[in-house]
Amino acid sequence: FLSSDQDKSKTGTGVSQQPGANFSQNKILSNFPENSDDESVHSTLRKRLFKMSGYTYKNTEFKDSFMDVKEIGTYLNTSENMKEVRKEGSWRDNHHTPITKDSDFALQRVNDGDIASKNGIKMKSFSNALDTLDTTGTTGRKLEILRAVTEIPTQFRSIFKEFPYFNYAQSKALDDLLYTDRNFVICAPTGSGKTVMFELAITRLLMEAPLPWLNIKVVYMAPIKALCSQRFDDWKEKFGPIGLSCKELTGDTVMDDLFEIHHAHIIITTPEKWDSMTRRWRDNSIVQLVRLFLIDEVHVIKDESRGATLEVVVSRMKTVQSSLCRLLENHDTVPPLRFVAVSATIPNAEDIAEWLSDSKMPAVCLKIDEEQRPVKLRKIVLGFPCSDNQTEFKFDLTLNYKIASIIQTYSERKPALVFCATRKGVQQAASVFAKEAKFLLSMEQKQRLQRSANSLKDSKLRDLLMYGVAYHHAGMEVSDRKIIEGAFTVGDLPVL
Repeated sequence: FLSSDQDKSKTGTGVSQQPGANFSQNKILSNFPENSDDESVHSTLRKRLFKMSGYTYKNTEFKDSFMDVKEIGTYLNTSENMKEVRKEGSWRDNHHTPITKDSDFALQRVNDGDIASKNGIKMKSFSNALDTLDTTGTTGRKLEILRAVTEIPTQFRSIFKEFPYFNYAQSKALDDLLYTDRNFVICAPTGSGKTVMFELAITRLLMEAPLPWLNIKVVYMAPIKALCSQRFDDWKEKFGPIGLSCKELTGDTVMDDLFEIHHAHIIITTPEKWDSMTRRWRDNSIVQLVRLFLIDEVHVIKDESRGATLEVVVSRMKTVQSSLCRLLENHDTVPPLRFVAVSATIPNAEDIAEWLSDSKMPAVCLKIDEEQRPVKLRKIVLGFPCSDNQTEFKFDLTLNYKIASIIQTYSERKPALVFCATRKGVQQAASVFAKEAKFLLSMEQKQRLQRSANSLKDSKLRDLLMYGVAYHHAGMEVSDRKIIEGAFTVGDLPVL
Protein backbone atom coordinates (compact mmCIF):
# COMPACT_ATOMS: atom_id res chain seq x y z
CA PHE A 1 0.00 0.00 0.00
CA LEU A 2 1.74 3.15 -1.19
CA SER A 3 0.84 6.54 0.19
CA SER A 4 2.08 10.09 0.46
CA ASP A 5 1.77 10.58 4.22
CA GLN A 6 0.93 14.00 5.53
CA ASP A 7 0.37 15.34 9.03
CA LYS A 8 0.51 18.74 10.63
CA SER A 9 4.23 18.69 11.28
CA LYS A 10 5.68 16.83 8.34
CA THR A 11 5.03 16.14 4.68
CA GLY A 12 6.78 13.23 3.04
CA THR A 13 6.51 9.86 1.42
CA GLY A 14 5.67 6.81 3.48
CA VAL A 15 4.99 3.13 3.16
CA SER A 16 2.50 1.01 5.06
CA GLN A 17 3.43 -2.65 4.92
CA GLN A 18 3.43 -5.81 6.95
CA PRO A 19 6.57 -6.65 8.92
CA GLY A 20 8.87 -8.70 6.78
CA ALA A 21 7.24 -7.71 3.51
CA ASN A 22 9.55 -7.62 0.54
CA PHE A 23 9.67 -4.02 -0.63
CA SER A 24 11.85 -2.71 -3.43
CA GLN A 25 10.12 0.46 -4.56
CA ASN A 26 12.20 3.01 -2.61
CA LYS A 27 13.58 4.46 -5.82
CA ILE A 28 10.03 4.96 -7.06
CA LEU A 29 8.83 6.56 -3.86
CA SER A 30 11.78 8.92 -3.83
CA ASN A 31 10.43 10.39 -7.06
CA PHE A 32 6.86 10.67 -5.86
CA PRO A 33 5.92 14.38 -6.06
CA GLU A 34 4.96 16.29 -2.97
CA ASN A 35 2.61 19.26 -3.05
CA SER A 36 3.50 20.97 -6.32
CA ASP A 37 1.90 23.01 -9.04
CA ASP A 38 4.93 22.60 -11.28
CA GLU A 39 4.05 20.54 -14.36
CA SER A 40 7.70 19.60 -14.76
CA VAL A 41 7.40 17.40 -11.69
CA HIS A 42 6.67 13.93 -13.06
CA SER A 43 5.94 10.66 -11.36
CA THR A 44 7.33 7.29 -12.27
CA LEU A 45 4.24 5.68 -10.88
CA ARG A 46 1.87 4.41 -13.53
CA LYS A 47 -1.51 6.05 -13.71
CA ARG A 48 -4.03 3.62 -12.28
CA LEU A 49 -7.28 3.66 -10.44
CA PHE A 50 -8.17 0.51 -8.61
CA LYS A 51 -10.69 -0.49 -6.00
CA MET A 52 -10.91 -3.86 -4.31
CA SER A 53 -14.08 -4.41 -2.35
CA GLY A 54 -15.23 -7.34 -0.31
CA TYR A 55 -11.82 -8.94 0.11
CA THR A 56 -8.66 -8.67 2.18
CA TYR A 57 -5.32 -10.29 1.68
CA LYS A 58 -2.85 -12.22 3.80
CA ASN A 59 0.93 -12.10 3.69
CA THR A 60 1.00 -8.82 1.83
CA GLU A 61 4.12 -7.87 -0.05
CA PHE A 62 4.93 -5.50 -2.85
CA LYS A 63 5.33 -6.81 -6.37
CA ASP A 64 7.76 -5.27 -8.84
CA SER A 65 5.65 -6.53 -11.72
CA PHE A 66 2.72 -4.39 -10.63
CA MET A 67 4.78 -1.25 -10.01
CA ASP A 68 6.12 -0.62 -13.47
CA VAL A 69 8.67 2.17 -13.65
CA LYS A 70 7.72 4.29 -16.65
CA GLU A 71 7.93 8.01 -17.18
CA ILE A 72 4.47 8.85 -18.45
CA GLY A 73 4.27 12.53 -17.68
CA THR A 74 1.92 12.64 -14.72
CA TYR A 75 1.97 15.17 -11.91
CA LEU A 76 -0.09 15.98 -8.85
CA ASN A 77 -1.76 19.22 -7.91
CA THR A 78 -2.70 18.65 -4.32
CA SER A 79 -5.86 19.91 -2.72
CA GLU A 80 -7.87 16.95 -1.46
CA ASN A 81 -7.11 13.98 0.71
CA MET A 82 -7.35 10.28 0.33
CA LYS A 83 -7.37 8.33 3.53
CA GLU A 84 -6.68 4.68 4.18
CA VAL A 85 -3.84 3.10 6.15
CA ARG A 86 -3.75 -0.44 7.39
CA LYS A 87 -3.54 -1.21 11.12
CA GLU A 88 -3.80 -4.79 12.36
CA GLY A 89 -6.05 -5.93 9.54
CA SER A 90 -8.33 -2.90 9.59
CA TRP A 91 -8.21 0.44 7.79
CA ARG A 92 -8.25 3.81 9.50
CA ASP A 93 -7.84 7.35 8.22
CA ASN A 94 -4.98 8.98 10.06
CA HIS A 95 -2.62 9.18 7.09
CA HIS A 96 -3.47 11.31 4.11
CA THR A 97 -2.55 11.11 0.45
CA PRO A 98 -2.95 14.48 -1.25
CA ILE A 99 -4.63 14.26 -4.66
CA THR A 100 -6.93 16.29 -6.85
CA LYS A 101 -9.69 15.66 -9.31
CA ASP A 102 -7.02 15.72 -12.04
CA SER A 103 -4.89 13.02 -10.44
CA ASP A 104 -4.61 9.69 -12.18
CA PHE A 105 -2.93 7.82 -9.34
CA ALA A 106 -4.23 4.95 -7.34
CA LEU A 107 -3.16 2.91 -4.36
CA GLN A 108 -2.85 -0.81 -4.78
CA ARG A 109 -2.09 -3.64 -2.44
CA VAL A 110 -1.01 -7.01 -3.82
CA ASN A 111 -0.97 -10.36 -2.09
CA ASP A 112 2.09 -12.56 -2.57
CA GLY A 113 -0.11 -15.47 -3.62
CA ASP A 114 -2.86 -13.31 -5.14
CA ILE A 115 -5.46 -15.40 -3.31
CA ALA A 116 -8.59 -13.72 -2.03
CA SER A 117 -9.81 -14.40 1.51
CA LYS A 118 -13.03 -13.64 3.34
CA ASN A 119 -12.78 -10.29 5.09
CA GLY A 120 -13.08 -7.05 3.22
CA ILE A 121 -11.09 -3.90 2.59
CA LYS A 122 -12.17 -0.87 0.66
CA MET A 123 -10.15 1.66 -1.27
CA LYS A 124 -11.84 4.93 -1.99
CA SER A 125 -11.62 6.13 -5.53
CA PHE A 126 -9.95 9.35 -6.52
CA SER A 127 -12.20 12.32 -7.05
CA ASN A 128 -11.61 12.39 -10.81
CA ALA A 129 -13.54 9.15 -11.30
CA LEU A 130 -17.29 9.15 -11.53
CA ASP A 131 -17.30 5.41 -10.95
CA THR A 132 -14.78 3.25 -9.16
CA LEU A 133 -13.50 0.03 -10.57
CA ASP A 134 -14.70 -2.93 -8.54
CA THR A 135 -12.53 -5.92 -9.25
CA THR A 136 -13.44 -9.01 -7.31
CA GLY A 137 -11.28 -12.09 -7.26
CA THR A 138 -12.01 -15.76 -7.25
CA THR A 139 -10.18 -18.13 -4.93
CA GLY A 140 -7.21 -19.63 -6.71
CA ARG A 141 -7.24 -17.03 -9.47
CA LYS A 142 -4.92 -14.07 -9.84
CA LEU A 143 -6.30 -10.59 -9.52
CA GLU A 144 -5.23 -8.27 -12.29
CA ILE A 145 -5.39 -4.52 -12.38
CA LEU A 146 -7.52 -2.98 -15.10
CA ARG A 147 -6.17 0.16 -16.69
CA ALA A 148 -8.13 3.40 -16.71
CA VAL A 149 -9.00 5.31 -19.87
CA THR A 150 -7.43 8.32 -18.15
CA GLU A 151 -4.05 6.90 -19.26
CA ILE A 152 -4.93 8.05 -22.76
CA PRO A 153 -3.93 11.63 -23.63
CA THR A 154 -6.89 13.97 -23.23
CA GLN A 155 -7.30 14.76 -26.93
CA PHE A 156 -7.82 11.07 -27.76
CA ARG A 157 -10.02 9.95 -24.86
CA SER A 158 -13.21 10.48 -26.86
CA ILE A 159 -12.25 7.38 -28.87
CA PHE A 160 -12.73 5.31 -25.71
CA LYS A 161 -15.62 7.26 -24.18
CA GLU A 162 -17.94 4.24 -23.98
CA PHE A 163 -16.18 2.81 -20.91
CA PRO A 164 -14.06 4.12 -18.00
CA TYR A 165 -11.68 1.13 -17.86
CA PHE A 166 -10.08 -1.21 -20.34
CA ASN A 167 -10.99 -4.86 -19.84
CA TYR A 168 -8.56 -7.61 -18.88
CA ALA A 169 -7.26 -8.39 -22.39
CA GLN A 170 -6.99 -4.72 -23.34
CA SER A 171 -5.18 -3.90 -20.10
CA LYS A 172 -2.65 -6.68 -20.75
CA ALA A 173 -1.99 -5.34 -24.24
CA LEU A 174 -1.99 -1.63 -23.43
CA ASP A 175 1.70 -1.16 -22.62
CA ASP A 176 2.95 -2.70 -25.86
CA LEU A 177 0.29 -1.07 -28.02
CA LEU A 178 0.34 2.44 -26.55
CA TYR A 179 3.95 2.89 -25.41
CA THR A 180 5.93 1.00 -28.08
CA ASP A 181 5.95 0.57 -31.87
CA ARG A 182 6.49 -3.18 -31.80
CA ASN A 183 4.52 -5.42 -34.12
CA PHE A 184 1.78 -7.17 -32.19
CA VAL A 185 -0.24 -10.39 -32.50
CA ILE A 186 -3.09 -11.25 -30.16
CA CYS A 187 -5.29 -14.31 -29.93
CA ALA A 188 -8.27 -13.59 -27.69
CA PRO A 189 -11.85 -14.90 -27.42
CA THR A 190 -14.67 -13.32 -29.38
CA GLY A 191 -16.11 -10.37 -27.49
CA SER A 192 -12.90 -9.55 -25.62
CA GLY A 193 -12.53 -6.13 -27.23
CA LYS A 194 -9.90 -6.72 -29.90
CA THR A 195 -11.16 -3.74 -31.90
CA VAL A 196 -10.17 -1.46 -29.01
CA MET A 197 -6.63 -2.84 -29.35
CA PHE A 198 -6.60 -1.60 -32.94
CA GLU A 199 -7.76 1.78 -31.67
CA LEU A 200 -4.94 1.85 -29.12
CA ALA A 201 -2.43 1.24 -31.92
CA ILE A 202 -3.96 4.08 -33.95
CA THR A 203 -3.77 6.32 -30.88
CA ARG A 204 -0.08 5.47 -30.50
CA LEU A 205 0.53 6.51 -34.11
CA LEU A 206 -1.28 9.82 -33.61
CA MET A 207 0.65 10.48 -30.39
CA GLU A 208 3.96 10.07 -32.22
CA ALA A 209 3.09 11.71 -35.55
CA PRO A 210 3.41 15.50 -35.79
CA LEU A 211 0.40 17.61 -36.67
CA PRO A 212 -1.10 17.99 -39.18
CA TRP A 213 -1.52 14.29 -39.99
CA LEU A 214 -1.22 14.75 -43.74
CA ASN A 215 1.15 11.96 -44.72
CA ILE A 216 0.05 9.06 -42.57
CA LYS A 217 -2.15 6.18 -43.65
CA VAL A 218 -3.67 3.43 -41.55
CA VAL A 219 -4.93 0.30 -43.32
CA TYR A 220 -7.50 -1.94 -41.65
CA MET A 221 -7.97 -5.24 -43.46
CA ALA A 222 -10.77 -7.74 -42.78
CA PRO A 223 -11.92 -10.73 -44.85
CA ILE A 224 -15.63 -9.88 -44.85
CA LYS A 225 -17.25 -6.87 -46.51
CA ALA A 226 -19.88 -6.63 -43.78
CA LEU A 227 -17.13 -6.41 -41.16
CA CYS A 228 -15.43 -3.65 -43.16
CA SER A 229 -18.72 -1.78 -43.41
CA GLN A 230 -19.31 -2.08 -39.67
CA ARG A 231 -15.81 -0.85 -38.89
CA PHE A 232 -16.20 2.06 -41.31
CA ASP A 233 -19.44 3.23 -39.68
CA ASP A 234 -17.93 2.90 -36.20
CA TRP A 235 -14.60 4.59 -36.88
CA LYS A 236 -16.11 7.37 -38.94
CA GLU A 237 -17.97 8.45 -35.80
CA LYS A 238 -15.00 7.94 -33.47
CA PHE A 239 -12.13 9.42 -35.47
CA GLY A 240 -13.99 12.07 -37.46
CA PRO A 241 -14.22 14.52 -34.52
CA ILE A 242 -10.43 14.46 -34.03
CA GLY A 243 -9.72 15.18 -37.68
CA LEU A 244 -9.21 11.74 -39.24
CA SER A 245 -11.11 10.71 -42.36
CA CYS A 246 -12.08 7.09 -43.06
CA LYS A 247 -12.76 5.47 -46.40
CA GLU A 248 -14.04 2.02 -47.30
CA LEU A 249 -12.32 0.17 -50.14
CA THR A 250 -14.13 -3.11 -50.89
CA GLY A 251 -16.01 -4.74 -53.73
CA ASP A 252 -18.90 -2.42 -52.88
CA THR A 253 -16.80 0.71 -53.44
CA VAL A 254 -17.88 2.86 -56.39
CA MET A 255 -15.24 4.29 -58.70
CA ASP A 256 -15.68 7.86 -57.49
CA ASP A 257 -14.59 6.76 -54.02
CA LEU A 258 -11.17 5.64 -55.27
CA PHE A 259 -10.08 9.24 -55.69
CA GLU A 260 -11.06 9.96 -52.11
CA ILE A 261 -8.81 7.15 -50.87
CA HIS A 262 -5.81 9.40 -51.49
CA HIS A 263 -7.10 11.87 -48.90
CA ALA A 264 -8.23 9.33 -46.31
CA HIS A 265 -6.25 8.70 -43.14
CA ILE A 266 -7.83 5.30 -42.38
CA ILE A 267 -8.47 2.91 -45.28
CA ILE A 268 -10.78 -0.03 -44.56
CA THR A 269 -10.41 -2.83 -47.06
CA THR A 270 -10.36 -6.57 -47.84
CA PRO A 271 -7.27 -8.62 -48.78
CA GLU A 272 -8.39 -9.00 -52.40
CA LYS A 273 -9.05 -5.29 -52.88
CA TRP A 274 -5.79 -4.21 -51.25
CA ASP A 275 -3.95 -6.80 -53.35
CA SER A 276 -5.22 -5.25 -56.59
CA MET A 277 -4.54 -1.77 -55.21
CA THR A 278 -0.89 -2.45 -54.35
CA ARG A 279 0.48 -4.63 -57.14
CA ARG A 280 2.19 -1.64 -58.75
CA TRP A 281 3.13 -0.06 -55.44
CA ARG A 282 6.13 1.84 -56.82
CA ASP A 283 3.68 3.99 -58.78
CA ASN A 284 1.31 4.33 -55.85
CA SER A 285 2.23 6.89 -53.21
CA ILE A 286 -0.57 5.70 -50.90
CA VAL A 287 1.16 2.38 -50.25
CA GLN A 288 4.40 4.13 -49.33
CA LEU A 289 2.63 6.31 -46.75
CA VAL A 290 1.11 3.43 -44.77
CA ARG A 291 2.40 3.57 -41.20
CA LEU A 292 0.06 1.11 -39.49
CA PHE A 293 -1.35 -2.12 -40.94
CA LEU A 294 -4.19 -3.71 -38.97
CA ILE A 295 -5.15 -7.30 -39.80
CA ASP A 296 -8.47 -8.55 -38.46
CA GLU A 297 -9.28 -12.29 -38.45
CA VAL A 298 -5.69 -13.15 -39.34
CA HIS A 299 -6.56 -16.87 -39.11
CA VAL A 300 -7.92 -16.50 -42.67
CA ILE A 301 -4.32 -17.09 -43.72
CA LYS A 302 -4.92 -20.84 -43.34
CA ASP A 303 -7.93 -20.70 -45.70
CA GLU A 304 -7.20 -22.63 -48.89
CA SER A 305 -8.96 -20.16 -51.17
CA ARG A 306 -8.17 -16.80 -49.55
CA GLY A 307 -5.15 -17.37 -47.33
CA ALA A 308 -2.64 -16.91 -50.14
CA THR A 309 -3.97 -13.42 -50.90
CA LEU A 310 -3.59 -12.32 -47.29
CA GLU A 311 -0.06 -13.72 -47.17
CA VAL A 312 0.90 -11.98 -50.42
CA VAL A 313 -0.48 -8.63 -49.24
CA VAL A 314 1.40 -8.71 -45.93
CA SER A 315 4.61 -9.88 -47.60
CA ARG A 316 4.27 -7.08 -50.15
CA MET A 317 3.87 -4.47 -47.41
CA LYS A 318 7.03 -5.80 -45.74
CA THR A 319 8.81 -5.60 -49.08
CA VAL A 320 7.69 -2.00 -49.53
CA GLN A 321 9.20 -1.11 -46.17
CA SER A 322 12.53 -2.82 -46.82
CA SER A 323 12.75 -1.37 -50.34
CA LEU A 324 12.21 2.16 -49.06
CA CYS A 325 14.98 1.60 -46.52
CA ARG A 326 17.38 0.52 -49.27
CA LEU A 327 16.48 3.48 -51.48
CA LEU A 328 17.23 5.99 -48.76
CA GLU A 329 20.73 6.12 -47.34
CA ASN A 330 19.54 7.33 -43.95
CA HIS A 331 17.17 4.64 -42.71
CA ASP A 332 16.04 6.86 -39.86
CA THR A 333 14.12 9.01 -42.35
CA VAL A 334 11.95 6.04 -43.36
CA PRO A 335 8.89 5.94 -41.11
CA PRO A 336 8.42 2.46 -39.65
CA LEU A 337 5.53 0.26 -40.72
CA ARG A 338 3.80 -1.43 -37.82
CA PHE A 339 1.67 -4.59 -38.05
CA VAL A 340 -1.06 -5.45 -35.55
CA ALA A 341 -2.91 -8.74 -36.15
CA VAL A 342 -5.78 -10.21 -34.14
CA SER A 343 -7.75 -13.44 -34.16
CA ALA A 344 -10.04 -15.43 -31.92
CA THR A 345 -9.16 -18.87 -33.22
CA ILE A 346 -5.62 -19.03 -34.59
CA PRO A 347 -3.77 -21.95 -32.92
CA ASN A 348 -0.21 -20.92 -33.84
CA ALA A 349 -0.12 -17.24 -32.90
CA GLU A 350 3.60 -17.53 -32.15
CA ASP A 351 4.32 -18.45 -35.78
CA ILE A 352 2.35 -15.44 -37.01
CA ALA A 353 4.28 -13.22 -34.57
CA GLU A 354 7.59 -14.59 -35.86
CA TRP A 355 6.49 -13.92 -39.43
CA LEU A 356 5.56 -10.32 -38.60
CA SER A 357 8.77 -9.66 -36.66
CA ASP A 358 11.30 -7.29 -38.20
CA SER A 359 15.08 -7.32 -38.07
CA LYS A 360 15.22 -4.86 -35.17
CA MET A 361 12.61 -6.24 -32.79
CA PRO A 362 10.56 -9.45 -32.46
CA ALA A 363 6.80 -9.05 -32.52
CA VAL A 364 4.83 -9.34 -29.30
CA CYS A 365 2.52 -12.35 -29.03
CA LEU A 366 -0.32 -12.20 -26.49
CA LYS A 367 -2.69 -15.13 -25.94
CA ILE A 368 -5.80 -14.76 -23.78
CA ASP A 369 -7.53 -17.97 -22.73
CA GLU A 370 -11.27 -18.66 -22.72
CA GLU A 371 -11.49 -18.13 -18.95
CA GLN A 372 -11.09 -14.40 -19.56
CA ARG A 373 -13.95 -14.29 -22.06
CA PRO A 374 -16.25 -11.38 -21.02
CA VAL A 375 -19.38 -13.20 -22.20
CA LYS A 376 -19.27 -16.86 -21.26
CA LEU A 377 -20.39 -19.44 -23.81
CA ARG A 378 -22.53 -22.47 -23.14
CA LYS A 379 -21.78 -25.06 -25.79
CA ILE A 380 -24.39 -27.67 -26.66
CA VAL A 381 -23.75 -30.39 -29.26
CA LEU A 382 -26.72 -32.17 -30.80
CA GLY A 383 -26.39 -35.26 -32.99
CA PHE A 384 -28.83 -36.52 -35.63
CA PRO A 385 -28.73 -39.92 -37.37
CA CYS A 386 -27.92 -40.16 -41.06
CA SER A 387 -29.38 -43.16 -42.85
CA ASP A 388 -27.24 -45.25 -45.18
CA ASN A 389 -29.22 -44.27 -48.27
CA GLN A 390 -28.83 -40.52 -47.62
CA THR A 391 -26.17 -38.50 -49.36
CA GLU A 392 -24.31 -35.80 -47.44
CA PHE A 393 -26.14 -33.17 -49.49
CA LYS A 394 -29.59 -34.56 -48.65
CA PHE A 395 -28.68 -35.00 -44.99
CA ASP A 396 -27.59 -31.37 -44.84
CA LEU A 397 -30.97 -30.30 -46.21
CA THR A 398 -32.80 -32.29 -43.52
CA LEU A 399 -30.95 -30.33 -40.84
CA ASN A 400 -32.79 -27.19 -41.96
CA TYR A 401 -35.97 -28.72 -40.53
CA LYS A 402 -34.31 -29.12 -37.11
CA ILE A 403 -33.48 -25.43 -36.71
CA ALA A 404 -36.91 -24.24 -35.56
CA SER A 405 -37.19 -26.61 -32.59
CA ILE A 406 -33.57 -26.00 -31.55
CA ILE A 407 -33.97 -22.23 -31.53
CA GLN A 408 -37.28 -22.38 -29.69
CA THR A 409 -35.66 -24.63 -27.07
CA TYR A 410 -32.49 -22.64 -26.43
CA SER A 411 -32.92 -19.04 -27.59
CA GLU A 412 -34.98 -17.89 -24.58
CA ARG A 413 -36.89 -15.65 -27.01
CA LYS A 414 -33.77 -13.66 -27.82
CA PRO A 415 -32.48 -12.96 -31.36
CA ALA A 416 -30.67 -15.95 -32.87
CA LEU A 417 -27.94 -16.29 -35.50
CA VAL A 418 -27.75 -19.41 -37.69
CA PHE A 419 -24.53 -19.93 -39.67
CA CYS A 420 -24.54 -21.81 -42.98
CA ALA A 421 -21.71 -22.81 -45.27
CA THR A 422 -22.88 -21.20 -48.53
CA ARG A 423 -24.98 -18.33 -49.82
CA LYS A 424 -27.52 -20.77 -51.22
CA GLY A 425 -27.52 -22.53 -47.86
CA VAL A 426 -28.63 -19.43 -45.94
CA GLN A 427 -31.50 -18.84 -48.37
CA GLN A 428 -32.68 -22.46 -48.11
CA ALA A 429 -32.44 -22.49 -44.32
CA ALA A 430 -34.34 -19.20 -44.01
CA SER A 431 -37.11 -20.41 -46.33
CA VAL A 432 -37.61 -23.66 -44.41
CA PHE A 433 -37.44 -21.89 -41.06
CA ALA A 434 -40.06 -19.32 -42.05
CA LYS A 435 -42.52 -22.16 -42.73
CA GLU A 436 -41.65 -24.14 -39.60
CA ALA A 437 -41.47 -21.42 -36.94
CA LYS A 438 -44.18 -19.09 -35.72
CA PHE A 439 -43.16 -15.96 -33.84
CA LEU A 440 -45.41 -13.85 -31.68
CA LEU A 441 -44.52 -10.44 -33.05
CA SER A 442 -45.95 -7.31 -31.45
CA MET A 443 -47.92 -4.88 -33.58
CA GLU A 444 -45.14 -2.29 -33.33
CA GLN A 445 -42.55 -4.90 -34.29
CA LYS A 446 -44.58 -5.94 -37.35
CA GLN A 447 -44.91 -2.32 -38.42
CA ARG A 448 -41.17 -1.74 -38.17
CA LEU A 449 -40.44 -4.94 -40.10
CA GLN A 450 -42.95 -3.86 -42.75
CA ARG A 451 -41.18 -0.53 -43.17
CA SER A 452 -37.86 -2.35 -43.49
CA ALA A 453 -39.34 -4.83 -46.00
CA ASN A 454 -40.68 -2.01 -48.17
CA SER A 455 -37.11 -0.72 -48.59
CA LEU A 456 -35.62 -4.07 -49.64
CA LYS A 457 -34.72 -4.76 -53.27
CA ASP A 458 -34.71 -8.57 -52.89
CA SER A 459 -38.32 -9.76 -53.20
CA LYS A 460 -37.63 -13.16 -51.58
CA LEU A 461 -35.99 -11.45 -48.63
CA ARG A 462 -38.92 -9.05 -48.40
CA ASP A 463 -41.38 -11.94 -48.00
CA LEU A 464 -39.25 -13.73 -45.41
CA LEU A 465 -38.83 -10.61 -43.30
CA MET A 466 -42.53 -10.47 -42.50
CA TYR A 467 -42.17 -13.90 -40.86
CA GLY A 468 -39.41 -12.58 -38.61
CA VAL A 469 -36.67 -14.35 -40.58
CA ALA A 470 -33.96 -13.03 -42.92
CA TYR A 471 -30.66 -14.09 -44.47
CA HIS A 472 -27.37 -12.24 -44.88
CA HIS A 473 -24.36 -12.85 -47.12
CA ALA A 474 -21.72 -10.90 -49.03
CA GLY A 475 -23.50 -11.27 -52.39
CA MET A 476 -26.50 -9.19 -51.34
CA GLU A 477 -27.13 -5.59 -52.30
CA VAL A 478 -25.31 -3.28 -49.91
CA SER A 479 -28.52 -1.42 -49.04
CA ASP A 480 -30.33 -4.71 -48.26
CA ARG A 481 -27.47 -5.87 -46.03
CA LYS A 482 -27.56 -2.66 -44.01
CA ILE A 483 -31.34 -2.85 -43.56
CA ILE A 484 -31.15 -6.45 -42.32
CA GLU A 485 -28.22 -5.66 -40.01
CA GLY A 486 -30.13 -2.72 -38.56
CA ALA A 487 -33.29 -4.76 -37.94
CA PHE A 488 -31.33 -7.49 -36.19
CA THR A 489 -29.27 -5.05 -34.13
CA VAL A 490 -32.33 -3.33 -32.62
CA GLY A 491 -33.99 -6.70 -31.89
CA ASP A 492 -36.85 -6.54 -34.39
CA LEU A 493 -35.60 -9.58 -36.31
CA PRO A 494 -35.89 -12.81 -34.28
CA VAL A 495 -33.72 -15.02 -36.52
CA LEU A 496 -30.97 -14.24 -39.01
